[in-house]
Amino acid sequence: MIAKPFARVSPEAVGIRSEDVQRLLDRLSMLPAGQEPHHFLLMRHGKVAAEGHWAPYTADMPHNLASVSKTLTSTAVGFAVQEGLISLEDKAVDLLPDKLPEELQPEMKNMTVKILLEMGAGQEAGDAHGGIKGEKRLKWQAKHQARQAAEKDQAKIFFSTPLIYEPGTVFGYNGLCSYLLSLIVTRKSGMDLMDYLTPRLFAPLGIPKPNASRDALGICSGAGGVYLSAEELAAVGQFYLQKGMWEGEQLLSAEWVTEATKKHLPTKSEVGEDWSQGYCWQFWRGRHNTFRFCGAFGQMCVCMPELDALFVIESGVDVDYMADVLNAFYDTLIGKMEDNSLPENEKALSALRERCENLALASPVSAPAAGAAAMAGTWSFAEGPVKKAEISLAGGNVKAVLSMQNGTTLTFDGCGAQEIGLANEAGAPAQWAVTAWSEEIGLLCIRARQLSGFGRMDVKLRLAGDKLGLSFKLSRSFGGEQDGTEYLSE
Repeated sequence: MIAKPFARVSPEAVGIRSEDVQRLLDRLSMLPAGQEPHHFLLMRHGKVAAEGHWAPYTADMPHNLASVSKTLTSTAVGFAVQEGLISLEDKAVDLLPDKLPEELQPEMKNMTVKILLEMGAGQEAGDAHGGIKGEKRLKWQAKHQARQAAEKDQAKIFFSTPLIYEPGTVFGYNGLCSYLLSLIVTRKSGMDLMDYLTPRLFAPLGIPKPNASRDALGICSGAGGVYLSAEELAAVGQFYLQKGMWEGEQLLSAEWVTEATKKHLPTKSEVGEDWSQGYCWQFWRGRHNTFRFCGAFGQMCVCMPELDALFVIESGVDVDYMADVLNAFYDTLIGKMEDNSLPENEKALSALRERCENLALASPVSAPAAGAAAMAGTWSFAEGPVKKAEISLAGGNVKAVLSMQNGTTLTFDGCGAQEIGLANEAGAPAQWAVTAWSEEIGLLCIRARQLSGFGRMDVKLRLAGDKLGLSFKLSRSFGGEQDGTEYLSE
């Protein structure tokens, strides 16, 4: 939980109408089934004008930021440059000589810290952010073009992945660029990335050192896996709105912030128009002269310098709907904010505050007993993601223990929004909220939401004669999706 909470004011106190915030919530409530907002926070002039958290999510919960983490990596690079540990023109091959393959593509020697920051490595980009095709295509012998399939060292994978374009000329969204930056700062500072950022950024902003994912070598991913609450993320956004100034002290140079948040390379993306406005230094440019920290499944902090405002949303939406979340904000609030404070509409303000205090995700409430009683026992599966299912019912409470084929055990214990803990190999927060219900006799449904992130599990158990049919759908997971195919017990 943030140690220095922001002041809370009415929307009208900072030139925003309560009715417009209601319209934002209306738009977010219209997302398709399965697309879920978790936290939102609206700030202006350094004060929180509106906020809400959809139950079972709560205000102080850290949330997986996905690629918003890249912005924190960029911030660490800014501090490292400011302190003279590295420079923008330093070559990656000079900084990481032990990571180079025996034969190096010649153009790789031109890869600088600046090129890594702007995602201009020139390697093949992901489908969602395909980049702009360049005219100059590089050739590299076929025998060098295969990734080292067994290689787990991400830096070595980067240096052995062919360059298609001259470094620095073409945008291509590439998490390995962020990883290399994290590794470089770690090497040059002698500190873990989160440890490095703590006295420079997190502590001044009142943010406890966050949980962060690390690779097998113990290096922070740099590309994802940092956890912050909505208000903690808003603090980082406010830090950038203030051009690196905090409580009267210039922590990070204003010149760096200006460069870091401006367009460096043109972009082209299938995600939405705002992903085609240009890429900064691990930030995205957006319409309405905005820049934003942005991560998969709807993690965003939208900074609006001209309005001295920011919008934070942490959510669980598929990539296809991220633009809808952003557009909901643009359509209801951009162009509606006034320069001066507004008279308070007591009725509208009261209605908004009541709504924000009672936000909740829809959850079925039917009793599960009819579906669970006949399923009690242990069931084994030869195919599918689940190896064994143990179902029990006591006092109307359902408990299901699923032993997965990959060795993980999932325990669902409770009917209603009861929290449970599940193992997480990265050491990140791992609370889940579970609901069980019966859609019909003989059909038991279980839903679990990852309270520290965007993952959702939907399990359906169905009696089929003397067998148990089980379908397991895992949504918004980097660990591999399960599509809900039903498998019968042995």
